[in-house]
Amino acid sequence: MNRGTIILAGSMLGILALSVWASNRGVGLPQPEKEPISIREGSARPSTPGHHRTRYFIGGGIHRGK
Repeated sequence: MNRGTIILAGSMLGILALSVWASNRGVGLPQPEKEPISIREGSARPSTPGHHRTRYFIGGGIHRGK
């Protein structure tokens, strides 16, 4: 192998090792908040009076009524 191939392979392995280390350490991610937002906070659906969800598919098919 010539010297250029060895340098290229070594640099690619070095970049791979650096990227694996950075992904394990969380480099580039924002710091976690001290008080994380609750998953349920704001997830309740507002009730709308007189509006009910209807089923799109009404089951039965050829076996309906049996």
